[in-house]
Amino acid sequence: MKITIVDGSPSKYPNKDFTLNLASGLIDAGHNVKLLKADQMKINYCQGCWSCWWKTPGECPQKDDMPDFYRSYIASDMVIHFSPMSMGFISSKLKTINDRTIPLVHPYIAIVNKECHHFKRYEKYPFLSLIVDPMDSDDEDLQITKDLYKRLAINLKSELKLFATTEKTTEELINEISHI
Repeated sequence: MKITIVDGSPSKYPNKDFTLNLASGLIDAGHNVKLLKADQMKINYCQGCWSCWWKTPGECPQKDDMPDFYRSYIASDMVIHFSPMSMGFISSKLKTINDRTIPLVHPYIAIVNKECHHFKRYEKYPFLSLIVDPMDSDDEDLQITKDLYKRLAINLKSELKLFATTEKTTEELINEISHI
């Protein structure tokens, strides 16, 4: 399986080797893995200009590292987001990446199950997964984050295939991912 891991942990996160170990283990299990470390990427905030829909369809006009993310995202079978929890949610860097996924869909809307959803821009979209380090988060924080990622997956024409915490071992996570 072709997997992109998006590490949204801040530069001062103490367990920086988590995604390196996960990527290495997935490679050893036979997967093709690309690791994107958000703290090493230049990622601007979405400006809400809608140019990615109207002026340069599918492309954000900002000059940063998101084009590499878009290419890797669409070319993957699974995208795994990782983040330590802070104040009950994912890191601000990972949230910014999520906000910037809007060029991956069309601006046009269809009603699906009594909800408004954007049309697909691409033929195939990857499965989405989220692994979090809960830090000081409680069960309610984790459930809210999981529910929001389920909604993000729907908007990205995908499905949330895995929601897990770092309370599982890397080996357990690799096994779960390998059986999706």
